[in-house]
Amino acid sequence: MFNIVIQKIMTVVVFSFVNILMLPTDVKAEDLTAACKGAIANAKTSLQKVPNVLIQDIYQKKNSENYSDSPAERPIEYIFHLTGTVRNGRMVETGIKQLGNSPKFLKSISQNIISKCNSIGAVYFGSTLAAVCGITFGLMGDGTVKEFENVDAPALGRPLKWGETFCS
Repeated sequence: MFNIVIQKIMTVVVFSFVNILMLPTDVKAEDLTAACKGAIANAKTSLQKVPNVLIQDIYQKKNSENYSDSPAERPIEYIFHLTGTVRNGRMVETGIKQLGNSPKFLKSISQNIISKCNSIGAVYFGSTLAAVCGITFGLMGDGTVKEFENVDAPALGRPLKWGETFCS
């Protein structure tokens, strides 16, 4: 049992380290307006209020890394990497699972960020802890914010289209 806990913790640590090393360096946070920074701060506060959820990392990447048809005027994806709290030597996953079952809550956070941040076209919430896929919301051509559809990317035989995501 102890080995499983250590293994999960090490997985999270290694994943975080790799993510930090792989972060794109050409996306600049200073381009964010005060309203955008406020929306992101509100998102952090809302996520931190969920029991057993911690924000492990927040970063940005270019939408063009995954999508050739992403909105040119919204080149950024904002990423919240979440984890659970440790209790009695075990990682608690209930908060992450609760978020995975709360798409309306995550959509509300995403809509607020996208409406206040002129360069952000998508918001992603992910974790390596729970057996749930990450959830992405993005600005669609009709001006609405919608949850991206999970598809089996390798089976598609083509790049992802805007509005699609995959579970890795």
